[in-house]
This record gives sequence, C-alpha cells and structure tokens, in this order.
Amino acid sequence: MATAASTLVVSQVAAPQAAQAAQEPAATKIDVGEVSAWMGKGVTNNSETDTSTDYNNFIRYGIVKGMTENRIRTGDTPTTTTLGGPYAKANDAWTYIARGMPWKWDDQSVDYGDPPASKAWMQAHFDKWKNAGSKTIWVNGQSAIGFKPNNPGEVEPGQTFLLGAIRHNNLPIGGTAQIQPYLHSSLNLQLTGLIPGDTGESYPFVNHETFNTLSSTIMYRKGGAYVKTEGIAGSGTLPYGHRY
Repeated sequence: MATAASTLVVSQVAAPQAAQAAQEPAATKIDVGEVSAWMGKGVTNNSETDTSTDYNNFIRYGIVKGMTENRIRTGDTPTTTTLGGPYAKANDAWTYIARGMPWKWDDQSVDYGDPPASKAWMQAHFDKWKNAGSKTIWVNGQSAIGFKPNNPGEVEPGQTFLLGAIRHNNLPIGGTAQIQPYLHSSLNLQLTGLIPGDTGESYPFVNHETFNTLSSTIMYRKGGAYVKTEGIAGSGTLPYGHRY
C-alpha cells in the first residue's frame, strides 16, 4: 500500500472555517498512473543474511498468467520486461521468481511402490520438467513468489492506494543435496506516470522455506471461523483426521 502526497503541500494547515471553505477550490487529484513491476536477481543458500552466495536451486523467472503453464516470458535470468498494471489486470498476469525442483515430479525408473496412476502422473510431470529445459518456469510446481501490479490512476491527496498484490505459491520442492532454504531476491516497482523517468525502486525480500509437518495450525473453538466436517464425496475434501 502507499499514500498519495501532493508536491504542492509542504506543511499541515488548520482546517478552514465554513465561509472560507466555500471559497477554496477542490484539491487536485494526483495522477499516479500505472504501476510496473519486475523481479530482481535471486540467490538461494542456507543463510538468512548472506545475499551473495548462490547455490541456485533451479531458479527461474517469468511473467505467467495466474498459476498456470501459460507463460508470457520465461528464463533462468531476470526478465527485462516490466509488467504493467493494465496488462496484468486484463490477463491475470504476474511477474514471478520460482525455485526448487517440483516435489513428486519424479523419474519413475525406480519402483517406489506407488499405484500405477500415481506413477504415470509423476512420470508425465517429470518428463515435462526435464524436456522443457532450464529456462522454463513452473509456477504450478515450483515454490514461486509473484507480484501483480495495479493501475491506481488518479487518487486524492492523502488517499491510500494499492500498488499491487503479492502471492506465494507455497508448493513442496526438492532437488538439491545442499541445504538452501533461503531465497533472497527483490521486487522492483516503477511509477513513471507519477515520476517521469522513474528507473524504479528495489524492495529486497527473503523467503524461508520450511519443512512441512502435515499438522494443522488451526485452533478450533466454539464460534470460531473453522469447524470440523466429514469429507464430501466428489468435492475433493478430506475427512477429519486424514493424512494429507
């Protein structure tokens, strides 16, 4: 989120009296325009603070529609294409950085005792992963951080407005012997409508991947937001107590 500020207002003034207020012109809206965004270079390692050592856990970059395999841009280096708010809204497009080999997208040359249908699914996805090469991002299989920029347009001085939405496709990953739970990267934003010639501001972030415990952190209480229910056939829900 951000707050619009007028470059003409340099100090706070007392609220005008009624007679004076009637003579004051309405405040001019500020044309923020669209937000443009891209993901910066990422590194993966075993340190929360080290932003230079890179073990490169299959890091990929791209612009993708939603959480699909419909890629607008993809590569193993940061994309040079910025994603603008109007295009993002019209196409549900997100600028992404992703890492890790998708969990269970395994080569089934070794029999681990899985049912035939599961083996076929895993082999098919492994083949897609392998054959697509090292420049293809998989936001529906890797752990991915995405940003969808907004188009705020004109806003009132002092009004809070939305820069965009961020998401984490928190999928299980693997594919490395070297422990590297930390992803260091940055989200870069431009507001060229508001700041002509703006080259962008960089906002560093750290994503820490942790082991899944398969244990729910939901706190059940009478009148609370969550209730225990039995699974409903055909709905994809699981009965209470099922391991997932």
